[in-house]
Amino acid sequence: NCLPIPLYYTTGAKAEYKTLEQGEIGTLEDMIHEQTLLRFQLIGWRQVDLQCTKVFDNHMKQLEYWRFEAAEATASNLRVDLGVMKEVSRGTTVLSIFAPFWFVNKTQRRLHFKGHDGTNELIHYPEEAGIPMIFSFLSKSFLGKKKICLKVEDSMWSDPFPVDTIGDTGRIVCKLDTRRGSLKSHLKKEKIAEDAFNVGIQISQSTSSFTKIVTFTP
Repeated sequence: NCLPIPLYYTTGAKAEYKTLEQGEIGTLEDMIHEQTLLRFQLIGWRQVDLQCTKVFDNHMKQLEYWRFEAAEATASNLRVDLGVMKEVSRGTTVLSIFAPFWFVNKTQRRLHFKGHDGTNELIHYPEEAGIPMIFSFLSKSFLGKKKICLKVEDSMWSDPFPVDTIGDTGRIVCKLDTRRGSLKSHLKKEKIAEDAFNVGIQISQSTSSFTKIVTFTP
């Protein structure tokens, strides 16, 4: 489990799920190629339970993206595509499950994110700052530059900016719509320069090397 949150897994029709905490390794000893059903869950992610079901395929690619969707489709349209890296060592198949991006919010403000194509909008609240937020572009967006748009509190959306280049640093400008009365008073109280939030960005790589960690700072 290369995620910053617990991953739950089981096989076949078993009702009991095993828990993999962050960085832990689990074992599956009763796998049959092309037959065994793998079932995964993320419990309570963004207040929704997500699940993914796959038949174990010996011909799976070295890198695939598996979609996790709401366990109750009518409850939420939330979904996330997680990467699955396959490695074979001494006859043992190792599957590493990871999120392409972790977003770390150190701004002490509510941040909104969405893919540059408008997909997968998520909110990261200040009180959740202790746990990185996992983010992925939906499958059709995997090719090309990985760009997102950012919104701070009730600001306007920023211009799209890339998040896939290790070592990149800079500042993102999120303009405020000062035509709105509530924002005018907020702006006055906070004394924000030039009617905008300026957010710092730093991009690094996780120890597993699978994930890019994007840190947002005041």
